[in-house]
Amino acid sequence: MKIVYDIIPSENESFTALGFFDGVHLGHKDVICTAVENAKALGVKSCVLTFSRRPKSILTGESDMFLTTESEKIRLIESLGVDLLYIVDFKEMMSLSGEEFVKTILVDTLKCKGVVCGFNYHFGKGGKCDSNALAKICDKYNCKTISREPILYDDECISSSRIRNLLQNGKVLSANKMLGHKFGYCLEVVHGRQLGRTIGIPTINQAFPENFCLPKFGVYASLVTIDGKEYRGVTNIGVKPTVGSDKPVSETWILNYSGNLYCKKVDIRLLDFVRAEQKFASISELKNQILKDSEVVKRIPKDF
Repeated sequence: MKIVYDIIPSENESFTALGFFDGVHLGHKDVICTAVENAKALGVKSCVLTFSRRPKSILTGESDMFLTTESEKIRLIESLGVDLLYIVDFKEMMSLSGEEFVKTILVDTLKCKGVVCGFNYHFGKGGKCDSNALAKICDKYNCKTISREPILYDDECISSSRIRNLLQNGKVLSANKMLGHKFGYCLEVVHGRQLGRTIGIPTINQAFPENFCLPKFGVYASLVTIDGKEYRGVTNIGVKPTVGSDKPVSETWILNYSGNLYCKKVDIRLLDFVRAEQKFASISELKNQILKDSEVVKRIPKDF
């Protein structure tokens, strides 16, 4: 998959999926896969046009809270068979009218033969244009438009905001079902206090990037991938109240693994919430609880 970070003309005609796609959940996958299928049918390139920051955060001043890092988002989009990915600065096109966006970006730059969007897609200055307006404008340029209906879970529309809310309440199972994959992160292992080694429970620490959606603080059953091999993990997300931490971190005890992982990126996928984070009276009590947590983790299915 070719990745482009600027508004430069595509060398090929395309069928393009439009959206921010944070989390690349089942609704997003439906939009992107529809673009891929139509591109193949027309013999053109499949393309995704997305942004480095959430448009709403720029328009309203709200803080971003991402379900995926940029590298994770790229990996998920590529896994769907996309040929071309544009990740651009929303500010470069936020002043364009709906007509200008279609003509300048979709037609002239991406050479779109067709576009796909979600039912609630908005574009043009101030987000004043919807999917119906997109169809009308694109029709002038012989560009096909497909608007996808929402994908439901428990009779409600799947959305990134709904998934964020579930994660912040520790409801990982439901969040994973709406994502269509396991929520997690692949981050570099950093140095901690190495307390785990002294009590026979060596852990890896990973610092979260700014604006990443943090799940509810607590202990999770996790799936850890190292060099292509999967291991069970007991992951604590939070501020480690027993020993203290300046900011939220991910700390994982990888069961049945030994080795030096410092400065290496390790993939952590959350399977289920085990318990809330708590402060213990002693390190001995903390160790006993972690051992109990590991027994719970071993019984949690890897699949959802």
